[in-house]
Amino acid sequence: MINQQTEYYDVSHGVHIESLKIEFENEFLKYNFNDEFYFDYKSYVKSVLSKMYDYESADILRKNHFLAGTSINDYLYKLISPIGNLKAVCGIFFRRGDLNNAYVKILLISKMELDENFLNALKDVASLTYAKFNPKNVEIFLDQYGEEKAVGNVNIIPFERSIVGSIQGIVEKNQGKMISSLCLNISQNMNWYKNYTNIYMKNTEYSNDCSKNWPRAESEENIKECFSHGLLFDVQFMGDWIGIIAGKKDILYGSKAITVVEIILDHDYRGTNLGKYIYVLFSREIAKRKDLKDYLFLSGNIFYKNKLALNAAMSCGRKDIGGSFLI
Repeated sequence: MINQQTEYYDVSHGVHIESLKIEFENEFLKYNFNDEFYFDYKSYVKSVLSKMYDYESADILRKNHFLAGTSINDYLYKLISPIGNLKAVCGIFFRRGDLNNAYVKILLISKMELDENFLNALKDVASLTYAKFNPKNVEIFLDQYGEEKAVGNVNIIPFERSIVGSIQGIVEKNQGKMISSLCLNISQNMNWYKNYTNIYMKNTEYSNDCSKNWPRAESEENIKECFSHGLLFDVQFMGDWIGIIAGKKDILYGSKAITVVEIILDHDYRGTNLGKYIYVLFSREIAKRKDLKDYLFLSGNIFYKNKLALNAAMSCGRKDIGGSFLI
């Protein structure tokens, strides 16, 4: 909690927040993101650190994932020190909204040179910090390690890739390119939701990978949030409904972005190169909107095993800038 008499002093950790911001800024700028994205790293650092005291969000999280014997403080983001003066900011999350599937996400770490001792300490301290929730994993974001990798005796297991591109860049790169019988229409209702969830069942059957980590259909609540942002579209091909694309307004490393929450095609249309053009159409729709003129990037996370989706996302001009890893 912030001591009101010393605004930038975190009493619970004995850390001067202004000094901490400088430390994190210096370390985080070592990330190797492509310069073309112009991410506002300093704003990101500041926003992440401010989340430690976001009681309003913690209260919402608690109401949605209430565990007996917990208080709002248990749901706050935390500052931890795995080893010596090295620090990290982390938070508790719930995979697919399941209270029994909690995990700790590391939002910011003050050391990029990962070694076995550091990773073990990071995992132990992060898990202990949220021990009430019995977290299954600790997840960190890295701009390296595209595949599973061992650091000493610690396995770094890939989970989701972060795929980002300039909206204007996508539009310009794909000028004049389109499939005439493919179009997007703003969704007017949720009558297609049952067909949408059935697509996931089919894709899982055909994937030969029934892993519990394989993506599942988004909840109606999440899809309706996209609808409220005016970013929920039916995908039609030759007059038939074949899937959806849905996005929401977001902040990506301090810059305004549209995050793709969902893109899904009926199984019969997967692998036909339609995905690329759906992203292009979606970017064009965003670029037309005056209320979205400050949203410069198209972002989204894709499960690392979903190669078709990854290829479709990058073929329109987006890039893989890193991903989430479980340790």
